[in-house]
Amino acid sequence: MLKRSFSKKIKPKMFQVGDLVLNENINKNITNDEVKGKFGPNWLEPFVVVEDIGSGAYKLSSMDGKEEQKTFNAIHLKHFYA
Repeated sequence: MLKRSFSKKIKPKMFQVGDLVLNENINKNITNDEVKGKFGPNWLEPFVVVEDIGSGAYKLSSMDGKEEQKTFNAIHLKHFYA
């Protein structure tokens, strides 16, 4: 009963190949030249979804076509509307 009422409120994030997404900045608290610590951006540049691996994992490439080596989970992505 409790699980059912909780699951009603969950909206899974689904992305399709070709969608523009923003990637969460997971290095927010690291200070170096590229990232400005807590004053840095929360979301990184727009990426294009290249492949849906399954179970909420996606392969991304940057806007200039350079494919990222890692896979990204849907909880760290959000839609980008240009």
